[in-house]
Amino acid sequence: MASRAPRPALVNGGYIAGFWYDHVFFVLAPLLALLVGLAAVTLGGYGVRLSARSDEGRLLQVALPTYLSAAFTHAHLLAVVFRSHANPRIFAAHRLRFTLVPAALLVVMVLSRWAFVLASVAVVWWDVYHSSLQTFGLGRLYDQRHGNDPHAGRGADLLFNLLIYVGPVVAGAHLAPHLAAFARFEDVGAPAPAALAAALLAHHDAVQRLVLGLGLPGVALYVWHYARLSRAGYRVPAPKVALFAATALCSVAAWGFGSFGEAFLIMNFFHAWQYVALVWWVEKGSLAARLGGSWPLALGAFLGVTLAYGLWRAWEPWHVRFTVALGNVVSLMHFWYDGFIWSVRKRQVP
Repeated sequence: MASRAPRPALVNGGYIAGFWYDHVFFVLAPLLALLVGLAAVTLGGYGVRLSARSDEGRLLQVALPTYLSAAFTHAHLLAVVFRSHANPRIFAAHRLRFTLVPAALLVVMVLSRWAFVLASVAVVWWDVYHSSLQTFGLGRLYDQRHGNDPHAGRGADLLFNLLIYVGPVVAGAHLAPHLAAFARFEDVGAPAPAALAAALLAHHDAVQRLVLGLGLPGVALYVWHYARLSRAGYRVPAPKVALFAATALCSVAAWGFGSFGEAFLIMNFFHAWQYVALVWWVEKGSLAARLGGSWPLALGAFLGVTLAYGLWRAWEPWHVRFTVALGNVVSLMHFWYDGFIWSVRKRQVP
């Protein structure tokens, strides 16, 4: 009979930054987001509206929680530059991706209506995919901290996170707002994508049955797979299990039972909360060193720059093409950059 492999050693107690930091900013973030969403509703936040006039004199209104949620979301999208551009090692490895590509993409979107529409639709669905990968990435970091092989369970984790994040979006009550993005193709004389989205929505009951039919066995297979890995010596990280469970609960509760505005606030809040905390924890030393060794100054610069952009971007009229194009560039670069600047297998995260 084969001997059981020795248990791997824990790194940093099995946490990314530490017990309290991890639980406040990573592990329990989805549950915190549910409380934030509940507070916004019960305290009457959606009854408070911000108003302004467009250049044409049209009255623009937005609920306060919606505005703050959008601002925080846009702020976290810009936070990636403190990792991609402000980190000399990362920047030197991908110079053209961090300079030429975003500039070229902005010019193309301003000049081409087709490029603008394609990017606007891509932002909606890439965001859904990207958000699931963030939880996946945090889970891989917990595996690293527990001394596990970075390849062990990687595929299962990826599929599981797609299931618990994308599944509720596709099968839940908020598929229609996500599919609404395809209507933008009608602006460039291409009604087929919008028609396809409408056909998918018309068969939403069948889509729900398909997702549920795949989802429940998928969860069972995932648990079985990790039970086998555990018997072979894999150390199951408790923070990872808690994070995945909290994310699944939050995703089902938000997309399945809340209004779209509330679901948007909840899901984007915990995603942005986790991301801002991760960037700050990884880059705080480098940023402070550039600012004379002052951590308070570094934190002020980090939050000031990102929140200023977020508040501006959330307030600017959504119909201004250049503003939306710039926001699309920031979003797309955030999604793309995250795919190659946080690799656990390449040991890019300390």
